[in-house]
Amino acid sequence: MPPTKLRDWSQEDRNLAAALLAHEADLGPCGYPHRVTTDPELDGWIEVDSDSEPQVCVVCASLDRHREDSSGSREPGELVRIIDRRNEMTPRD
Repeated sequence: MPPTKLRDWSQEDRNLAAALLAHEADLGPCGYPHRVTTDPELDGWIEVDSDSEPQVCVVCASLDRHREDSSGSREPGELVRIIDRRNEMTPRD
């Protein structure tokens, strides 16, 4: 959205957008806020629920396969772009 459109937003909408940006900036890669992930008092209290059925993140799986396939040719800190190709393919029967 272009910044010029922000003036059409109500003050409440701008406040909510700013709050969402602050919230998202505070999340670690695991999805938890940094105030939780960096609290040494919580060490030992957070654990994986081993009784739940594991889920597979297909994006993470794709990244893992890419990293494994290109392990010797990657640059340190290399960023890769994720492409959602669903719209390029015909539906499966």
